[in-house]
Amino acid sequence: MEHTIRWQIFPLGFVGAEPELVESAPVVHRLEHLHAWLDYALELGATGLALEPVFAASTHGYDTIDHFRVDPRLCEDRDFVALTQAAHTRDLRVLLDGVFNHIGRDHSAFVEVLEQGSQAPLAGWFKLSWPDGARPDPEPEDACFEGHRQLVTLNHEESAVADYIFFVMPKLIQPLLREALDYRAAERSSFVGTDSSGKPDCRF
Repeated sequence: MEHTIRWQIFPLGFVGAEPELVESAPVVHRLEHLHAWLDYALELGATGLALEPVFAASTHGYDTIDHFRVDPRLCEDRDFVALTQAAHTRDLRVLLDGVFNHIGRDHSAFVEVLEQGSQAPLAGWFKLSWPDGARPDPEPEDACFEGHRQLVTLNHEESAVADYIFFVMPKLIQPLLREALDYRAAERSSFVGTDSSGKPDCRF
């Protein structure tokens, strides 16, 4: 069995990004700073990179607000592709933290539920407790992730959430990243697709 030794990096902290995302701020091309460290990873004996969250988030990266774009405090999508290509030229495989146990409170799905109340189409995505008979609905109690209120736990028993994680995400992200994606929210794993060497190209 082949093993990979990964150098783990928290990109937002590594490149000195701002602590909070400001949507109106321009994209800052910081991720390119990692290019200069790839040879160092090889010197350490690493054969891969393990990148902590890179998707758009409100603060530290784990409070994701958009799984379909890279955090603008880091770069644009094309910059991320360039990093993965630079890693591949050195035979470094790239693993991403998908962060699907939870989302941030500013994620559009959760905001929609707060605005529309208990009858919102996406209400089942979350583990919520609504006060009985309240009209209009006040903000519900939610099952935050491990006590962190900013992280709203996703309800993995909801089929729509499973579809979002296991079906929609690989189809939308794989053409961009062409990498092994680590969907930590999953309690089960499978592999789809292979790269040019025949190795798994997307894990979820």
